[in-house]
This record gives sequence, C-alpha cells and structure tokens, in this order.
Amino acid sequence: MVRKATSRTLWKSSVFAVMAMPAALLLWQWALVAQGQPSEMLGANPVQATVLKTGEFAMRALLISLTISPLASLFGKPQLIAYRRMLGLFAFFYASLHGLSHIGLDHFFSAKTLLEDLLKRWPITLGFAAWAALVPLAVTSTSKMIRRIGAKRWKKLHQLVYALAVVAIVHNVLITKGWQVEPLVHAAVLAALLIYRMAGRPRLVKLPRPAKVQQA
Repeated sequence: MVRKATSRTLWKSSVFAVMAMPAALLLWQWALVAQGQPSEMLGANPVQATVLKTGEFAMRALLISLTISPLASLFGKPQLIAYRRMLGLFAFFYASLHGLSHIGLDHFFSAKTLLEDLLKRWPITLGFAAWAALVPLAVTSTSKMIRRIGAKRWKKLHQLVYALAVVAIVHNVLITKGWQVEPLVHAAVLAALLIYRMAGRPRLVKLPRPAKVQQA
C-alpha cells in the first residue's frame, strides 16, 4: 500500500514538473531579455510573444485536463482522474498569466485601455469571459469545497468547463493572425471530446463477463 502511494506521488510530481516547465522556460527567457541577450522563444517582441505563449499553454492545459475522463473511461484506468484537478488548475494558472501579460506587459495595467478592449474588441471579451468562468471552477477544486457545496452541485458547476472551452477556442481562433494550424488543432480536439460525450462515453476496455455456471 505504501509502495503504491509512493508511486502515485512520484507520478503526480512528474506531471506537475512537466506542466510547470513552460512557465519556468518563459521566466528563463525573460531573464535573458533582461540581461540584453537574444531570446529565440520570445523573438523581437517579447511582450507579444509572452501573451501568445501563455494563451497557448492555457489552451493546451485545458484540453489535456478535458481528455483525462475520456481516457480513464476508454481504457478502464480510473486512477487517471487523480491528475484532472491539477491539470485544470494549471489551465487556470496559465490563463491568468495570459490575462496578466496582456493587461500588465502590453497595457501597463491601464483600466481605461482594458475597458476599451472589452467593449470594442469582442475576441478579447470572449477571452476574459472564458477566464472569468474558470475562476469558480478553480476556487471549488478542493475536496473541502466539494463537501461544502455538495457533489451534485459541484458536478453541475464543473460541467460548465465545456462551454467555457468552446468560448476559449473561439477566442484562440479569432485572436490568431491569419489561418494557423494550432488553433484549428485545438478546435478539432475539443470537437472530438464533445462528440465523445454526446456518444454516451463508449469504452474500449470492457470488464470480462463472469463465466456461466454449467448445469449438471
């Protein structure tokens, strides 16, 4: 039992390290920029690159978190569910970095500019709406909050993640200049996940049927 718990902890630590790696890499690249050195990742416009990169990281984390339940069901691996909460929180973390990069680095925390963006640039409005919808999901992600609001209410609340994912995808597609492959791939992945849910969550791995008892 102890060995199993240790293995689970190691796996969680590994997943955490992988998901935190983009943020660490981004911080390292900014350290290079601060020292006047070139950054291949951030290019000639570090601010714009940071806004775009954090948005990409948020979108990937969100989609990965949404694939956990289908994978657990398809392959009969319920233990995968243990990683869903962490992945969802990373999606919120990168989405928050994305918003802060836009507001802080790009607009220097100007409330006036932010308000103009929200009122006049509806792709920005969609992005803000998707982030705002992530806030209650992140806040209620703890076991204590699940017990407080009840499992049924918690489940209904967290089903909103698919609606906000659609809004985030639309934001991702519209905010990207020109037709690029990555936003379309994100949209295709989300479409596949929605189709899977509407299909009744079929399973690839089925439990073996009990052997029939032969009558004498």
